[in-house]
Amino acid sequence: MERIRISEAPLFLFFAHLIFPAKVEFDNDFLYITRKKVEEKVPLASVIMTSFSLIHINNFPVYKVKYSDNSLIKTIRFFARYKFPDIIGAHGIVEFEKKVKEKNPKADIRSGIITTI
Repeated sequence: MERIRISEAPLFLFFAHLIFPAKVEFDNDFLYITRKKVEEKVPLASVIMTSFSLIHINNFPVYKVKYSDNSLIKTIRFFARYKFPDIIGAHGIVEFEKKVKEKNPKADIRSGIITTI
């Protein structure tokens, strides 16, 4: 399986690169987190929780992933591509959650998106 990108970098937030990873992708076995041209490779079996955050910035939903790295619990947040049905990323969030559940049946997958008015 090729990598599927599930993050989006809105153009209106020029400071977003300071807070959020530049790119988040996944394949059958790993989650790839790219920050400052350094890629972190996280096994999907290490993901322990996924959910949409209550935070929306300019109607962009923020997605949260918690994973274990050795004995540490780490959290990443990123703008989900879920908003764009014409982009493969919208389908990617659903597929990502399915892959995580396959690799870690005990993972807490909180599906669904909270929309803003």
